[in-house]
Amino acid sequence: MAELTGDRVEYSNRHRGIDPALAGAAPAANQMARHFGEQGDDERHTERRISRLSEHDRRDDRAERGDDYQPYGEPMPPSRLAVAVSAVLMACACQSPNHGASSPAASTIPIPNRLCNDVHGVWDGKAGRCKLSKDVNGALIEVTAAYPADLVDNPPSGPVLTSFVRKFFTDYGETDTNGKGSANLSSQVLTRAGITKTVVFQSDWYFSSMPHPSAAITTFTFDSQRQLQLTDLLCPGVDPLTAIPPIAHPYLQRALDGSPFQVEQFEPDHPEGALVDGYQAWALDRDDLVLYLPAERGPGGISPGAVSPHIPLAQLAPILRGKGCST
Repeated sequence: MAELTGDRVEYSNRHRGIDPALAGAAPAANQMARHFGEQGDDERHTERRISRLSEHDRRDDRAERGDDYQPYGEPMPPSRLAVAVSAVLMACACQSPNHGASSPAASTIPIPNRLCNDVHGVWDGKAGRCKLSKDVNGALIEVTAAYPADLVDNPPSGPVLTSFVRKFFTDYGETDTNGKGSANLSSQVLTRAGITKTVVFQSDWYFSSMPHPSAAITTFTFDSQRQLQLTDLLCPGVDPLTAIPPIAHPYLQRALDGSPFQVEQFEPDHPEGALVDGYQAWALDRDDLVLYLPAERGPGGISPGAVSPHIPLAQLAPILRGKGCST
C-alpha cells in the first residue's frame, strides 16, 4: 500500500475535497495498513517455513521407515504402485479357499475314525475309544473298545489290530442271541528298545444269556517290519513250552507267593498245567519277557493274567535267537 506523507497529503486532501479534520486519520491508517501488511508477510513466511519443515520431516520419516514408506496423501510413484498391487493380489490368492486334494475338507478320514465308523460306533479321539450302543430286539447292547490309534493307523501292526478290533465288535455288537449286556476292550502298549512293541488287550463281557462274566487277555507283538510270535524270539527249532518253563520256574514261584495256586498249575510240562494256555499271551516289556497266565478266565473264576511272571531276557539268553543259538 502506498504511504501518504507531508505536503502530498495536504495537496491530495485539498484536491479531493477531504475535510482536514478527517485527514488526521491518514497517518494512523497508514500505520495500520503497514502493520497488517507486515503481519501478512510474516504469516506467509511462517507458512512457507512450516511447509519446508514438514517436507523435511517427511523425508526424515521416509529415511527411517525405508525407501518403500509413502505417507498418506502423497502420490506413490508408478513403479512402487505396481509392486504394491502385485503384492496385494498375491496375498489374496494365497488366502483364497483351496478345495483341491490337499484341502482338509478333501483329506481322508483317519483310520481309527474310519474303523469306528465301519462298526457303527462313535469315536472319542481324546480317550482313543470307540463306543457302540444299540437296541437289538429290545435288548440294550453296549460295546466299547479302547485301542492305540497310532498303531492301528500304521503298518505292520495296522492290519492285524484292525482285524482284531473289528471282530470284537462283530462278536458282541452284531448278534441278537446274547441278550442285554456289554463288552469292553482296553489296551496297553509295552516297548523294548524303542523298536519292539507289544499291545496287550484285556477284554471282558457279560450278557444276560451267560451264566457268569468272562474275560481274556490277547497280545500282539511287532518289530519294525512284522508281527512276532514267541517262537521268533527263540533259536530255530526250540519249543517255547519245553525250553522256557525251567528258566521261568523261580520267577513263577515268586509271582505265586501268597496265592492259593501251585506252580505246577502254570507249567505246561505238568498234567496240572491247565492254566498255561500255551503261553499264548506274552509281552516284551523293556528287558523282560512277561507271561500272562492264564490267558482266559480259568476254572474257579481265576482272572486272566492273575499270575504274570517277569523273566529277564538275560536269563533266557542261551535260547534266544541271535544270542545263544549254535546255528
